[in-house]
Amino acid sequence: MLEVASILYPYLVVLYLADCLFYVGKKHVAFTSTLGGGHRKLGSGLHLAGLLPGDRFFMSAKRPFILTASGIYRPRNETGKVSAQHQPESLDFYPFAAMEALSADGGTLTLNDSVTLPTTSPQEARLLLGRLSELGKQVYSSRRAAIEASLQRDNDPEKVQAAYDRWSQKTKFLNLMSALIFASFFALLPTGLYLAPLTASQMIGLISFLLLAYLITFAAACRCHKQLYPEDTGGLYKLIATLLFSPVSVMHVSVHLTRNLLATFDFMVVSALLLPQEHFKGMMRRELHLIEKTRIFSDKFGWEDYWRMRSTVMHTLLKKVSLTIAEVFAQPPKNDPTAVTYCPVCRTEYRQGFNSCSDCAVPLKTY
Repeated sequence: MLEVASILYPYLVVLYLADCLFYVGKKHVAFTSTLGGGHRKLGSGLHLAGLLPGDRFFMSAKRPFILTASGIYRPRNETGKVSAQHQPESLDFYPFAAMEALSADGGTLTLNDSVTLPTTSPQEARLLLGRLSELGKQVYSSRRAAIEASLQRDNDPEKVQAAYDRWSQKTKFLNLMSALIFASFFALLPTGLYLAPLTASQMIGLISFLLLAYLITFAAACRCHKQLYPEDTGGLYKLIATLLFSPVSVMHVSVHLTRNLLATFDFMVVSALLLPQEHFKGMMRRELHLIEKTRIFSDKFGWEDYWRMRSTVMHTLLKKVSLTIAEVFAQPPKNDPTAVTYCPVCRTEYRQGFNSCSDCAVPLKTY
């Protein structure tokens, strides 16, 4: 038995590491916890996250369409480039009057049985389905107020904090069990296999203990998922399949539970809650710049009005997190002694002879 366990152990370690791999798409905004208790934002691509028990992994995204009082703008192609998705000529417009059928299957919205709108999660898909269905029943004059109210709800720091606190309270026992299994698997088990070999009866006892802890954690994880996502039956089945086919995943089951916890909120308010303030300021600068650059492209079908509402919501968000525009756009410290100007959006420094930022196309400011 010891020989079999010593052969299988490295494969289980590889299986655990494989389960720590997460893919972040170009349209997604992902956050993972750090050793210091904070969070950092992940770029697009494959990432190793959730290596330790209790680690958190939150997935968010920009909405799959731009919602106006007249209808929705949907990207014509899946380039993943922000600029392409925010110009009217690269989007298709679907008025509410032409929305004959709306449905949600998993994390995908379907419009008129032909147009698919991929979202971050089943929770976001259901939220947007309900939102579009309600707006379709309203008259034009009342839609704008409803859209602005929904934008405010999606960017409410108190609601995001409440969702985060609810998860934290319900997973204390789960994280404790995960940590216990993690310590046993990565410390006691390899010690008993390779450094100070256990007897057959001792190994049976250790494996029996790990199996019992696994079953308890499995049941606790399923219960926690039901409480956090009461309507997501598909997600529960996916969690069960993951824990059955990859039992070592119980050691970081929190990343599977937190993945969609904040998916129904705007990525900017999630950034305000999770990221260090300086990082959030950088995201806010880019978002406000994008809004101002985008809103002038068109005034048809509520395009400019939507971006005006989003600008208002972003300014409201700043007030709620106790920040001002002056603080967001404050002059950065000079890193290059030869620099004389800097970009107010991306903070790139420039030497003499440059008037505008090559990336943001905004006038430079003098130090």
